[in-house]
Amino acid sequence: MNNFSRLDPDIIQTYILPRLDGAALMALSCVCSDLRHLICNNEELWRNICTSMWPCLLHPTVSHIITTFPGGYRSFFSDAFPSIHHYNQSHCLYRPINKLIHAIDISLHGEPKPLFTKIRVQPMNKFTIYSNGKIFLRDYSSLETQIPVKKERWDRTEYLHENLRLSWVVIDTIQNRAAGLFHSSCKPLWVNQMLTKIEVGYSTMMLGQKWQVNVTCRWKGGGDRLYVRIVVFGIEHMTGELGRQAGINLVNAIQNGERIIFD
Repeated sequence: MNNFSRLDPDIIQTYILPRLDGAALMALSCVCSDLRHLICNNEELWRNICTSMWPCLLHPTVSHIITTFPGGYRSFFSDAFPSIHHYNQSHCLYRPINKLIHAIDISLHGEPKPLFTKIRVQPMNKFTIYSNGKIFLRDYSSLETQIPVKKERWDRTEYLHENLRLSWVVIDTIQNRAAGLFHSSCKPLWVNQMLTKIEVGYSTMMLGQKWQVNVTCRWKGGGDRLYVRIVVFGIEHMTGELGRQAGINLVNAIQNGERIIFD
């Protein structure tokens, strides 16, 4: 293991590996077979990395599904962490499934607790597979998650544009695959301040369609505490029309999309 050969494997696993992020561990596992064994076979290490990056994975439904992945949390990370790119619009390439799991986290940069975390099961039948992919989430429990934000009214828009983060992972429970549609590093494309709320929008392009998430935030306590009220996910054509067969495109992207490590 080169310089690592002088260290006890227990020291490496206890004091070195837990200090690294997932991307660094993936790179380090390619150095030599001994390191690959220490890293790839440490399920607890990968579970901690995944649940810290995606808090919604602590939900029992999702944690059980991930245990069925061939490499557990390591396989999930390899699928969900890279940016996904897919260009083939053929509807014959995907393998039929009966449902998708959407795992959503919304947080403020630097805050340990997410503003909003949600698991949504999307049935994939003849109605949803050809739909426009619209998903509407309203979370009344998010009222309990109010994070203090000491900002004047005119500073709130810029603050949320720089700090509000969205993570959206979709899981194929049959093929044991996952895809990160939006990553916690992406910033909003737009933020609109209204009288009693703020609308925040995220968007990405795939298969000639715009995949968009709109987040509605509200302020409490005289405007010094922020919480998430409504989240809407939808797919549109570049022409502005609702994206037809969005379910097919989503499944196709999960199963056949190219994973690219982003900066």
